[in-house]
Amino acid sequence: AEAPAEDGPALTSELGVDYSKLRGLLAEGDFKAADAESRRLLIEMAGAEAVKRGWVYFSEVRKIPEADMATLDGLWAHHSKGKFGFRAQRKIWRRVREQFDKFAEETSWFTGKWQNRNWPDEFIYDLSAPNGHLPLTNCIRGAQVLSEILSHPAFEKKKEEKASASGRRSALSML
Repeated sequence: AEAPAEDGPALTSELGVDYSKLRGLLAEGDFKAADAESRRLLIEMAGAEAVKRGWVYFSEVRKIPEADMATLDGLWAHHSKGKFGFRAQRKIWRRVREQFDKFAEETSWFTGKWQNRNWPDEFIYDLSAPNGHLPLTNCIRGAQVLSEILSHPAFEKKKEEKASASGRRSALSML
């Protein structure tokens, strides 16, 4: 199902998830409420067991359809001009070689070596935050959920498409 894009990416969902509230919160610049809504949506997308327990287990992340992950990420990216979202976080995650402490320092999830911000009030909910600061992922049980989100197939696809397109261009240039 796909809702028309009034402002930003189409609200595509294979699960029938309604992203209009998140889009509205992001459009208003209410990043704190948008962060909470994103967390709620991730739990919903992860399935009935996640909804029952109130959090996502790392093994449930891969079961979330690519279209839904891309929609969630696309909304954050659009309304922050690329500063926030999972792709922005993934760039940092890859650059710091998937070391959570370095990632948390660079995104300002930590204020110093292992000095956690008090959740949720000490985080920065506006565009003055560092790249990748939002949306937040609860890592109290470890960084596995974050790692799974940032390595989700939804974020691999564009790279493959670009490689495939450049391969076609190279093949055409040889003709």
